[in-house]
Amino acid sequence: MSYGDELMASGHALSEHERTGLKVVITDRSGRARWDDLWAGLPWIVQPGEPAAGAARVTNGPQCRPYIRYPFTRDTGCTFSGWRARDHVGALSLTAAELAAGRAVRDRLGHFTLVEPHVPAQSNPNKQWGWARWQVLADLLRASGRRVAQFSLPGVALLNGVEPIDTASFREGAAVLTFADEAVLPEGGMHHAAAVLRHPRTVVLFGGAVDPEATGYPWQVNLADAGKSSPCGKWRPCRHCAEVWARLDPAAVMAALEAA
Repeated sequence: MSYGDELMASGHALSEHERTGLKVVITDRSGRARWDDLWAGLPWIVQPGEPAAGAARVTNGPQCRPYIRYPFTRDTGCTFSGWRARDHVGALSLTAAELAAGRAVRDRLGHFTLVEPHVPAQSNPNKQWGWARWQVLADLLRASGRRVAQFSLPGVALLNGVEPIDTASFREGAAVLTFADEAVLPEGGMHHAAAVLRHPRTVVLFGGAVDPEATGYPWQVNLADAGKSSPCGKWRPCRHCAEVWARLDPAAVMAALEAA
């Protein structure tokens, strides 16, 4: 399950609700209703226990994401369909308890910059900028007087000098994000959370594999390669993507954040 994909699905459902005036059921590629906790509290999506009779339906799930052309495998890589997240912006209805957890982090740290150097193990490896570059960025941020924070997860390394943030869930992490002054994130779940929560100061590292026209938002700063080989869509380690990341200097990311 990809958090970013499910946030985009919430936007897909919202577009259908606006088109039809009906609540929406999100289905898998076989037409079966599906559910994700990220949709809790969204009034346009049929919630667990609510009647689904007469509801509109959208197909959005594993192997049927609208921004990808199928068939898609990790070996073949992907091409992008032209469907854009920015045209179907979803939402995340955070609870009072989740927001209180985020506020507690702000009370502890004061002003802080959130960085996320990790991408999930099951995600595209070509989304990874590189640990050493993230460390240089964290050092530059700290040298500028910023307090730098990173989510702390079991078995996941922390950059040197950052403040660890423990969270109980992705939703709680999104609540923490709402209290961050600024964020530097890889393309993925948390960048979609920042988008739907309208976080005012977010830099997203796309690299050369993923198309910011597909999964990016214009109110964020999207750092992506503009060369003729990008986006390549590859899901296996890629020389082109490695070269793209090598050209993205931490000082340039720092400058993009300061200009955001």
